[in-house]
Amino acid sequence: MKNLVYLLIGLTFLTQSCEQKKEAPKELALNTETYESALDVPVNKVGVLINIDSLGFFDHNSQNLDQSIDSKSIENQLKQLNSKFDVFKTIRDKSVKILNDNKYTYQMIDKFDKKLIPNELITKENVNQVKFNDLKKAINQDDLVLINVKSGLDYDPANKQKYIAKTYVYINILDLKNNALKYSETIGGTKYIDETINKSTTDYLEKMMKESLNETLDIIDNKY
Repeated sequence: MKNLVYLLIGLTFLTQSCEQKKEAPKELALNTETYESALDVPVNKVGVLINIDSLGFFDHNSQNLDQSIDSKSIENQLKQLNSKFDVFKTIRDKSVKILNDNKYTYQMIDKFDKKLIPNELITKENVNQVKFNDLKKAINQDDLVLINVKSGLDYDPANKQKYIAKTYVYINILDLKNNALKYSETIGGTKYIDETINKSTTDYLEKMMKESLNETLDIIDNKY
C-alpha cells in the first residue's frame, strides 16, 4: 500500500513538473557563441536595415543623445547640420560594398517602423525591446543585420569651450527565426574640434562631423 502511495505521489510530481515547463516557454533565445567579427556569424536569408538617429548632442561621457538641450545656439546649429549632413547614403554605400565583397545574398530594407527596434547596441539586457513577431511580419528573412548609427557633438572634457564630433555605428545581427541576438558590436570615431564654440560655423562643424564619420568608417575598413 505504501509503495502505491509513493508511486502516485511521484507521478503527480512528475506531471506537475512537465506542465510547468510547458507553461513557461522562453520567448527570447540568447546566443552563447562568440565571434571575432560580424562576418564570422553564420546567416541564412539576410535583410539589412540601416537606422540613422538625428544628429544630436551627447550626454557627457556617454553614448546617449541628450533629449533636452539647454542652449539655443547649440540647438540651432544641430538643426542646420541635420538639414545638410547625410549619413545614410555613406553608411549604406559602405554596407553594400562590404556585403558584395564578401559574396552575401541580401535584401536592403529601406522602409520600416522604428518602434520595432532599439536605436543602439543590442545586448542581452535590452534584446527584449526588439519586437520580433512584428519584425517577422514585416521582413521575410531568416536573419536581420541591423545597423544603428548615432552622430553628434559633445563638449571637450579638457576645454568646455570646444566641441568633440562623435559617430557611433552599432552592428547587430538578429535571428528572426529563433528570436535571438546572434552578434553585436560598437565601432566609434571621434574628432576633436580646434575652434572654440563661439567661432565654430555650421560649415566647419559639418566638416568635422564628416571627419568623425570617416574615422569610424576607417576602423570598419581595417576590420572588414
